[in-house]
Amino acid sequence: MSGPILVVEDDPGVSSFIRWGLEDEGYSVAIAIDGEEALRHVERSRPTLIVLDYGLPVMDGAQVADRLRERGFTDIPILMVTADERTAQKAERVGARAALPKPLDLDELLKVVNGLIGRP
Repeated sequence: MSGPILVVEDDPGVSSFIRWGLEDEGYSVAIAIDGEEALRHVERSRPTLIVLDYGLPVMDGAQVADRLRERGFTDIPILMVTADERTAQKAERVGARAALPKPLDLDELLKVVNGLIGRP
C-alpha cells in the first residue's frame, strides 16, 4: 500500500467513524470534506483507495469520479457510499469498484476495503 485511504465525506460524524475504523485496522487515512479538496489531495498524494460519499455539497460524488477519470486517475479504486436506496446503480454509473449503503456497518466496510486493497 502506498498512499493513504482518502475518505471524502462532508458529515464529520461519518468521516470520524470511517477514520476510526480504518486506523484501528492499521490504515493511514486522509479526510476531504468536499470534491474540490478531494481532487487537490489526489494530485498531492495519490491515495490507495477513495471512499467517496455520493451526496457531497458543491460537487457530488459522480462529478468527483468524472474529474478523477478526466485527470487520468483511473487506477485508484473507488468505494461509493450513499444514503440513497439506489447505491449499486449510482456506484456503477460512476465506475466505483464497490458500494455500501449508509448507515455504514464497520465490519462490512472493513471487508470491502480489505478486498479492494488486496489485504486478507
